[in-house]
Amino acid sequence: MTLFDAFAKQAPNKVFFSICLGALSGVSYAFLIPIVLSSINNDPNDITQSVESVRTFLSFEVSNYAMAALFLFVCVFIVFSRTISQVMLTRVAADMTSVLRVKLYKRILAAPIDALDKMGHSKLINIITMDVGRIVGGARVFPDLLMNIVTIVGLLSFLMYLNIDVFWFVLGAITFGIITYQVPILFSNRYFAHARQKNDHLMESIRGLIFGIKELKLNDTKSKAYFKDVLLYNEHEAVKADKTGQTIVRASVNYGDMISFFVIGIVCFIFINYEAMSNDELVGVVMALLYITGPIALVIGAIPSFLYAKISLNKVNQILAEMPDEDINETVEVLEPWNTIHFSDICYQYKGEDSAEGFKIGPFSFTIDKSTITFIVGGNGSGKSTLSKLLTLHHMPSTGSISFGNTLVDKSTLKSCRQTITSIYSDYYLFDRLLDGNGAENMDKIQSYLKELALDTKVTIDDGKFSTIDLSDGQKRRLALLVAFLEDKEFYVFDEWAADQDPMFKEFFYYNLLPQLKMKGKAVVIISHDDRYFDIADKILVLDSGELIDCITDKKVIKQRTLHRTIISDNNALKAS
Repeated sequence: MTLFDAFAKQAPNKVFFSICLGALSGVSYAFLIPIVLSSINNDPNDITQSVESVRTFLSFEVSNYAMAALFLFVCVFIVFSRTISQVMLTRVAADMTSVLRVKLYKRILAAPIDALDKMGHSKLINIITMDVGRIVGGARVFPDLLMNIVTIVGLLSFLMYLNIDVFWFVLGAITFGIITYQVPILFSNRYFAHARQKNDHLMESIRGLIFGIKELKLNDTKSKAYFKDVLLYNEHEAVKADKTGQTIVRASVNYGDMISFFVIGIVCFIFINYEAMSNDELVGVVMALLYITGPIALVIGAIPSFLYAKISLNKVNQILAEMPDEDINETVEVLEPWNTIHFSDICYQYKGEDSAEGFKIGPFSFTIDKSTITFIVGGNGSGKSTLSKLLTLHHMPSTGSISFGNTLVDKSTLKSCRQTITSIYSDYYLFDRLLDGNGAENMDKIQSYLKELALDTKVTIDDGKFSTIDLSDGQKRRLALLVAFLEDKEFYVFDEWAADQDPMFKEFFYYNLLPQLKMKGKAVVIISHDDRYFDIADKILVLDSGELIDCITDKKVIKQRTLHRTIISDNNALKAS
């Protein structure tokens, strides 16, 4: 997809009509010089002709009124045709911006989670916020570029009419100037591409500064090293490449601006010594060359915008090509009733750099039943997070199978199976509104949950939107829990939900809310280190280094393990005090 293709495909009829108007405007622009020259070249000593051609208009005497009227008509036509052409193409450019962004939104929504994780959030945000704007910025110069190119062609045609030898000389000089102008532009293009690549690294560095600020403030050495070796390095590299590219472009543009004046000088001081030209021809040539200076400068000045747009469009095309589609059935159908989720010999393998094998979990088998609470426990790096994404079907197993009752999870059923799941991850995102449209129907239930979660004095809901999400971490998690309960799905996955809750809400979560879900017939999975609450579990899955090393279902063993861990925790607390 080239820049013009993206622009023209948006609204081909409007673009064609705008091009026609722009072309007419450019021709009319070029036509102004012959009109002026024709008026100037009338014989001023012909008194009869002078008197007959004078008319009074709005108390002003206008000589050569016929040519004056034509001149005014052409000027008005240029204003209207140019404005209409520019407005139409500007609106098409605005629509193209929206369409391109929406296309990216859809591709992100349709892409697998692991592909998005591999690309990185910073790169995706940079594409949407910076590159799309640059593409549209390049597209928006089309109207002016078109009109000025047509104007240049019209003026060159007028030069051909005046003096064919001058025309060929001027055409050759302009061609030489443009070619010599393009050479440094090719070099600047490399610097702009390098600057664009460094901007991705810079965006990731800024993201690290914002989200890692707490850690940086606790370690001055780390803070200074990050500032100098990461932030400043990427900042300076991006700015250095951009400044070099801009320097080359500015010098080239200034050279391009003077091409017409160089040609005028050569014609006036050198060319006339070798070719016979009348004064009228020389005046016409000089006027045409002076007039052509502006359009040439504008055409050359538009090149940096095109360079940026081309680089950004290549980046967008690259991302679109690299971003795979999940290739699943998008139709959501009601699943056949199920009571058990079967995970049979599932295994998931991450891909490392250069297709090398990364971290792996499995293969292992287990079941998740409705009306039960299952804990998944293990140390750091044991595979809990990867398993949670398998549970919620964000990852599909490399080998093995998952089935909801008799429904096998595959490309035809994946989206339908996902609709039965609600999850709150450790890195959850809290939206500022209820997106399922059930807020108005559930206001009594919402108020009850807000009161139970001690949020009724902090948050209100108006037309499905939260009054605020500027809350503490614990309050945000409780609000996310409210949203999860309102969704009323069949399968709930909580990843370290209670990690930042105070003891009162931990007790409430484990001994009140989770049993409520169990009594409603929900399948509940808890990923947690809170071993003093293991007694509510019906099953405990123990992971270590990507392997399922134990599956505890005996309630006596679970209670004994919970009591043992509670005694250890209490003794440690007493020693610490």
